[in-house]
Amino acid sequence: MSSPVTKPYHAQSKTSACQPWTSRVISLVDAKGDEADEGIVIGGHVKRWLQGNPWDEAATGVRREACAAFNHGSFRAAATLFHTLEARVSGGQKPLYRALGDLALGYALWEQFHYRQAWEKLKTSLKALDMASLWGGPPGLKALLPFIKANSGFLERLVLDPAEVKEGVALDLLAHAHRRAQIDHDPERAVMALLRALEACAQRQLFKQYKIKTWDVQPEQLPEALRETCRTCYLDDVDGKYKLPLQGQFRVLAGLGDQMGQAFLRDWPKMKPLLDAANHAILGHGFEAIKSERVQQLSEVVTKLTGVAESSLPRFPLLNL
Repeated sequence: MSSPVTKPYHAQSKTSACQPWTSRVISLVDAKGDEADEGIVIGGHVKRWLQGNPWDEAATGVRREACAAFNHGSFRAAATLFHTLEARVSGGQKPLYRALGDLALGYALWEQFHYRQAWEKLKTSLKALDMASLWGGPPGLKALLPFIKANSGFLERLVLDPAEVKEGVALDLLAHAHRRAQIDHDPERAVMALLRALEACAQRQLFKQYKIKTWDVQPEQLPEALRETCRTCYLDDVDGKYKLPLQGQFRVLAGLGDQMGQAFLRDWPKMKPLLDAANHAILGHGFEAIKSERVQQLSEVVTKLTGVAESSLPRFPLLNL
């Protein structure tokens, strides 16, 4: 049997051990004498009941852990931690953590190119976080809001753009490639995203300026010198449509006198070894891991060809709460 001296320590140990599953702790403490409720006399000493939620204090550490996960691109892990806090903190703090959980889920959806769902999550969380900032909120919350607002606006423009070829997708692919290289340190996926971004820019130019759909080309739309090549090389056996590959798209642009296509042909000596490396990569068509320096080289060429300013790309925020 425990001695009276060790019992308080046993109680503290049990409280600490149970904290992950506890949102309410009731303690019997010495009364100060100015309490409104009536005290309890035990062994000649006046006591009173005290209740509280240990998670209201512990939330700060877990919140920082969730922010670290978010900043490393682990958005779903961050969302899980935020929603865990939502379930465990006291009522007044729940809306903040619900909003942060939804925010993290929004960025997770964005990384998977689910633009509309991501926009809905960001819109909802922005309103809740804006309200939380009026009542104080954690440090850094007010500085976060402009980033979320800018990202929500980017997604809104992309989602509501009625065009079949959306400019916002090309911009997002470029930003996506940068995140794969800089946050994930994954050159394979970064290079694939850069090539897809380059193609999306060519597709937009062909569609916007010349009404050419690269996934359903009419040979008569192309420069005469490229029509026979299209008929003999670009027919898709799956759906019977003519489809322009990446290099074919830029050759068509060049043949139409477009500056982007002409720039591609001028830079072909630089582009050729980069495309060759991408084709031999494991996520390309080969069995060789691509070297990280190829990402920076390809990024510089793509930026020059497309003329896209880095300031026009969406930037994911860092959470410092």
